[in-house]
Amino acid sequence: MYGDLGNKLIQEAKRSRNLKKSIENNKHIRDEAAKYGLNDYAKDLIDNIIEETAELGNKATRISEKFDEVSADSSMNSNLRDKINKCEFFTTVLTINRNKRCLLGHENYRRENIEEFVWDNLTRLDAHNERDMSGQDEKIQSVVSKLDMNEAEYLKEYKDVIDEYVMNFPELEIKHKGSYGLLPPKELHVEVRVIKDGGMVQTEYGVFNLIKDSQIFMRQSDAEQLLQEGYLQIIKH
Repeated sequence: MYGDLGNKLIQEAKRSRNLKKSIENNKHIRDEAAKYGLNDYAKDLIDNIIEETAELGNKATRISEKFDEVSADSSMNSNLRDKINKCEFFTTVLTINRNKRCLLGHENYRRENIEEFVWDNLTRLDAHNERDMSGQDEKIQSVVSKLDMNEAEYLKEYKDVIDEYVMNFPELEIKHKGSYGLLPPKELHVEVRVIKDGGMVQTEYGVFNLIKDSQIFMRQSDAEQLLQEGYLQIIKH
């Protein structure tokens, strides 16, 4: 039945999304690709949907050509045929549009997951050979192996865009280990532990003496640079 293939594609995306959520709650699962909601690229299924959509497009064209034939005949049977043709044309076009939405939704879902993977693995991807994304890192390879050729190219180009951005704004230290600067702070202030002596530090809201093993309550914005430099560690309660 027309439209079943598109529904099958969406159900596959939902299964991978549900698996991704379950992995977030179960840290013992080590499937890196599933962690980012990326299963094997459904090339055959997608090709079949494209083929079906093209077939429906041809069908819609043939039905539309009948409109002119019917309009020349004013009989009751002609009016009935006209209603049938219009109904069939309407449902055909609806199915075409639904197939397109299913394809675009599926591709957009995978695109978002690919981008999330890139942001979480900037430094790991740097270690890969830029000419060959199938380097030695097993975690990287487990994800790349699930991608279509065009998706793998998109991953590489998206990473290149980030690299260019990083070069223009080195002060953001986007590639620094950890997530400082990438995520908005949940609190304006944070309690930190000093893990190495740093002497007196002047901030916008006061002076702090960084003495090893001491604890300080300070603004998140003041702590970020010191966290990146390894002087402080956030105390989680």
